[in-house]
Amino acid sequence: MRENDYRWNEFKKRAGRSLGLDNDTRWNSWFLLLDTTLNLQSYVEWYQKKYYQDLRDDYLTPDEWSALGETRAFLQPFWKITQLTEGRYATLDRSLFTMDVLHKHYTQAFQKHSGNATLRSCIAASWAVFDKYYQLTDESPAYGAAIILHPSRRVAHIKKNWPKSWHKPVLDGVRKHWKDYYHELPLPTTTPQLRDEIRRLDEYDLLARELDVVSLSMSELDEYDAFTTQPPIVIDCSPLSWWLREEQQQTYPRLSRMAVDILSIPAMSAEPERKAWNGLFQHMQSDFEKHKDSRLFECLFENFSALWRIFQDMLQDEHVGEVFILIDALDECDRSTRKALLRCIRELFQASPESEGNFKFLVTCRPEIDDIEFELDGIGVALKMDSGEVNADLSDYINLKSEDLAQRKKYSQSLGAKVKKALVGEAGGTFLWVSLMINELGSIPNYEVERKLKDLPKGLDEAYTRILEDNIPKERQEDARFLLLSMISARRPLKKKEIAASFAFWKTSLVVSDQDLHDYMDICASCSSIIFFDVASNDGETTVNFCHQSFKDFLLKTHSGISGAWYQTSSDGANLHMFQLCWRYLSSDVFFNGRLVVSCRNNMLHKTSWKELQTHSHQYSFLEYASREWEEHAIRSYPAILKDLEIDTAKAPTLRDAWLLRTAREGQGQEAVVKLLLATEGVGVDSKDEDGKTPLFLAAEDGHEGTVKLLLETEKVDVNSKDKEGWTPLLWAAAFGDEAIVKLLLETEKVDVDTKDENGRTPLSIAANGHEAIVKLLLETEKVGVDSKNTDGWTPLSFAAANGHEAIVKLLLETEKVGVDSKNTDGWTPLSFAAANGHEAIVKLLLETDKIDVDSKDEHSRTPLSIAAANGHEAIAKLLIGMETVDVDSKNKDGWTPLSIAAANGHEAIVKLLLETEKVDVDSKNKDGWTPLSFAAANGHEAIVKLLLETDKIDVDSKNKDGWTPLSFAAANGHEDIVKLLLETEKVDVDSKDGHGWTPLSIAAANGHEAIAKLLIGMETVDVDSKDGHGRTPLFLAAGEGHEAVVKLLLKKTSANTEDTIGRTPFSFAAINGHDTVARAILSHESVDLDQKDHYGSTLLSLAP
Repeated sequence: MRENDYRWNEFKKRAGRSLGLDNDTRWNSWFLLLDTTLNLQSYVEWYQKKYYQDLRDDYLTPDEWSALGETRAFLQPFWKITQLTEGRYATLDRSLFTMDVLHKHYTQAFQKHSGNATLRSCIAASWAVFDKYYQLTDESPAYGAAIILHPSRRVAHIKKNWPKSWHKPVLDGVRKHWKDYYHELPLPTTTPQLRDEIRRLDEYDLLARELDVVSLSMSELDEYDAFTTQPPIVIDCSPLSWWLREEQQQTYPRLSRMAVDILSIPAMSAEPERKAWNGLFQHMQSDFEKHKDSRLFECLFENFSALWRIFQDMLQDEHVGEVFILIDALDECDRSTRKALLRCIRELFQASPESEGNFKFLVTCRPEIDDIEFELDGIGVALKMDSGEVNADLSDYINLKSEDLAQRKKYSQSLGAKVKKALVGEAGGTFLWVSLMINELGSIPNYEVERKLKDLPKGLDEAYTRILEDNIPKERQEDARFLLLSMISARRPLKKKEIAASFAFWKTSLVVSDQDLHDYMDICASCSSIIFFDVASNDGETTVNFCHQSFKDFLLKTHSGISGAWYQTSSDGANLHMFQLCWRYLSSDVFFNGRLVVSCRNNMLHKTSWKELQTHSHQYSFLEYASREWEEHAIRSYPAILKDLEIDTAKAPTLRDAWLLRTAREGQGQEAVVKLLLATEGVGVDSKDEDGKTPLFLAAEDGHEGTVKLLLETEKVDVNSKDKEGWTPLLWAAAFGDEAIVKLLLETEKVDVDTKDENGRTPLSIAANGHEAIVKLLLETEKVGVDSKNTDGWTPLSFAAANGHEAIVKLLLETEKVGVDSKNTDGWTPLSFAAANGHEAIVKLLLETDKIDVDSKDEHSRTPLSIAAANGHEAIAKLLIGMETVDVDSKNKDGWTPLSIAAANGHEAIVKLLLETEKVDVDSKNKDGWTPLSFAAANGHEAIVKLLLETDKIDVDSKNKDGWTPLSFAAANGHEDIVKLLLETEKVDVDSKDGHGWTPLSIAAANGHEAIAKLLIGMETVDVDSKDGHGRTPLFLAAGEGHEAVVKLLLKKTSANTEDTIGRTPFSFAAINGHDTVARAILSHESVDLDQKDHYGSTLLSLAP
C-alpha cells in the first residue's frame, strides 16, 4: 500500500486514517498497532478484494485475522495495566501486585491457547523473561510489606501465590522492619485526611480483586501479629484509604504509620528502598548537593526512556494546566535517534485521546521527511508553509544579512546591491545557503567579491563541496577529515576539549593531559565555516556541532562526479575511525592497557563505573567518552571493520574479551566479527561478564545460532559454564525454544543435559513449558532425569500439566519413568495442576495411567476434585467424579467439601454433578459452620440455592459459629430472590438471632435493603421490635445508618419511642450520626415523646437537627 501513493491515499480517504507501521518495539506499540488494524478490518478487506492479484502472499486470510485478534487479546492486559499503574497515584503495592496479576494472565493464556502452538511458544518465551523479574519481588522487605499490609491480601496472599522458598525471608524481613522502625513509635494524636483520589476504588483495584484472598474472622495480638494473622477481607476502597480511616488509626496506631509509609511509595525502582529505610533520603540529598557540579547524574539526561517517563508524569500532573510543547527542526535530529521520540509522541496521543486538550505539540521540519510524516500521520493537523510567505521571509533575511555584511566589509553602494541581487537570484528558497554564502563572502577581499558572485554554487551540496575543496588546503585535509569523521560518528555532541584530546592522541600517539592541550584546541578552525559552537562559560566545555543536519547527510552520501573525495565516508567507516581511536586511547599504558576501563576480578570482567573513573577523567578529557562508547562504535563499524581493522587486540586483553562478549550477544551480522576475534591469539573464548555469562552463554541466550556454531568449533569453550543464577547455555536455549541451538549443544556430547540452576530447574523442566521438539531432543539423550524436582518440588510433568502442554505430557508418560503422582512442596500433583487450570485432555491422560491417587491432598487437604470445583471446570469435575475411588465429600483443612466450594463460587453445573452422585453431605459444615447453602445464599447464587433446597436434605436454618443462617447472609447482601426462596420453604426462623442478637430483619435494616426488609416485615411471625444485645431494634439500626426508606417501613409497624440499654432512641441515633432527613421522619411520627430523656438527660428536642 505504501509503495503506491494513489492506493495509499485511496485507503486513507475511505478509512479516515492510515494503517500503523510495525516498529518492532514494546508490547504497547504492538497492541495499539493491532488494535488500529483490527478496527479497520473492513477497510483492509475491501482493499484486499480490490487489489487481490497484487497482494499475493501479503493477503490476510481469515485464520490470520483470527491470529491477530488473539494476539491483541493477549497483549491488552499489558497495555491496560500500564495505563492503570502509571502516574502520580501508582503506588508500590499496586505495581508489585501487577506482577501477580500478570502471572495469572500468563497461566490463563496458556490454558486458553492450548491449540495454538505458535502463539503459545511466543507466550512461553515472554513468560521466561517475565519470570526472571517476577523472581526478584522477594528481595526487599518493602515489597513484601506492600502485600502483607494490603487488607485484602496479607500473609495469605504470599503463602498462596508466592513460591514457598520466599515465605520465610519475606515474612522475617517485614517483621524486622516493623520491630526496628515502628514498634516503639509514640502514638499519633491526629488522623490524616483522605483525598478523593485515594479514597475511591478504581479500575485497577477491581481487576486485582481476582487474586484477593478473603474470609471473615478476628484475633487480637501485638499490633503486627493482630493484623497479619487475620484472614484477608474485602474492602470498598483503596488499601491506602483503608489504613487512613479513623477506625484503623485507633486499632493499629503504629502499624497504620508503617502501612501508610509503605503503601504510598510511588512505583519507581529507586523508591521502595528510599521510603522503606529511614535516613536514606537525607543521604541521597546530601550526596546530590556534594556532586551536583560533577557529571555523576549525567546518565539520566542521556537516558531517553527515563526522561520521557518524567515528561509524561509532568503532563499528568493535575496542577500543571495546559501545556504547549514546541519541537523545532525535528528533521535535524538523526533519523535513528528521532525514531524513539516519534514513536512515543504517537503513543501518547493514541493511548490518551481524552487528555489531548491538556497538551499541544507543535513540530516543525522540512517538507517530505518520510519517517516524520508517517509516524505523525493522523495526529493533529499538518500545515505546509506557503512558498510565497517563505520567499518573502527569505527576502527580508537576505536584505538584513547583506546590509550587515556591506557595513562590516565597507562595500560600495554598487557592490552591496550586486551582492543582494545575486543572493536573491540563487538562494532557491534556502536560508542555510544564504547563511553559508554570507560567511564565504565575508572571508574574501572586497575586490574578489564580484568574481565570486559570478560563480555561486547551485544548491547546498555544491556549496558544501566548494567550501571543503576551496577553503581547506591539501596539507590540512587529513586533519579536517579526522574532525569530520569524529563528528559524524560521535554518539553525542563532543566538547572542544574532547576533540582536542582525541586529536592530540591521533597526531602524537601519546595521551596528552588537559593542561597540555592548548596547542591542539584550534583543530576546529580547519572547518570553521561548516561547524558552530554551543558556547559555554569555559571554552573547553563548548560543544561542537555541524552547521546543519544536511551537511552530515552530504558527507555520508555518494555524489555524482566527486566519488572518492577526501571528505566522503560511510556510517560504518566513520564508526570504525572512532572505534579504533577509542581502542588505541584506552589501551595505552596510561590507562594500564585497558584495565582501567575493563578489569578482570574473580575470573569475571568488570566495567569500571564512571564514579571510579572520575579521578582520571578530570585530567584526560577523552577518557569519559571513549570508555562509555567504544563498544557501540565497534558494533556500528560493521562491515568496514572486516577489511580495514588496524588495531593490536593483544595489547588490551580485557578490552578484547569484553568486545567478544558484546559481539556474541549482539548477533545480527556480527558473526563475522566474532570469527575475526576468535582468530586472534590469546582471546578469552570463555571470558565472563559481571553476571558470569560467557560468549557462548550470551549467544545461546539471544538465539544467535551462527555465533554459537563458531564458538563451539573452537573446541575451547566450556559448554556447561554457569552464570550467577546457575543457568547454562542449554538452559537458556531450552527456555526460549531454540531447537537449532539445543541441537548444536547436544552434538558436542560434552553438555550436562541434566544441569540445574539455583532453583533446581533442569533443561527438561524448562522445555516442558511448551517446547515439544526440545523435550524430544532431551529425552532422546537418555541422560535426563525425567522426574527431577526443582526446589519447590515441581517435576517436568508438573510444568507440562500445569500449562496445558498435552503433547509433552504424552512424551513424558511414554518414558514410563515419571512419578505421575509426584508432589511439590505445596502438595500439588500433576493432576492437581491440570485440574486447576482446566486442561481436560491432560487429566484424561493422567487418569488413563491407572497409577494416580485421585484423592491426593495438598498441604491444605485440597483434592483435585476440590480444585476443579473451585475453578469451575465442569468437564474435569465430571471425569473425576466418574472415578470409582474418588471421595466426592472430601474436606480440606478448613472443612470445605467440593460441594461447598462449587456452591460458594457459583458453579451450578458442578453442584448438579455432585448432587447426582447422592454421595455428598449437602449439609456439611466447614470449621466456621458454613454449609453449602450458606455460601450460595451469601454470594447470591440463586440457581444453586434452588438445587440445594430441592434435595429436601438440608437444614435451611443452619447456623454458622457466629449464629448466621442462610437467611441472614441473603438479607445482609441484598439477595432478594434468595430471601423469597428461603421464606417459601416455611422452614426458616425469621427471627433467628446471631451472636450479637441481630435477626435477618436487623441485618437487612442495617444494610439498607428495603425490598428485603419489606418481605420480612410482611411475615406474620416476624418481631419488628426484636432487640440485640444493646437493646437496639431494626429501627435503631436503620436510623443509625441513615436508611430513610427502611425507617419509614418500620415506623408503620413499630413505635419510635423504644429505648436501648442506655436510654437512646432511634431518633437519637439518627441525630447523632447526622442523618437529618431520617431524624425528621422519626420526629414527625405520632408515637414520639418529645420530652423523653435518655440516660444522659438529653431530650429529643435538644438533639433535634
